[in-house]
Amino acid sequence: GCIQIHLPILTPTATSSIFTLLCERERERERERRRV
Repeated sequence: GCIQIHLPILTPTATSSIFTLLCERERERERERRRV
């Protein structure tokens, strides 16, 4: 799953882009699990 967390240190834009990358990785893992 994808969790949206806003860190006070980072700007909302930076935080969203970081979690977007994390979500992409999660999706890739989901695809790998489905293949197996």
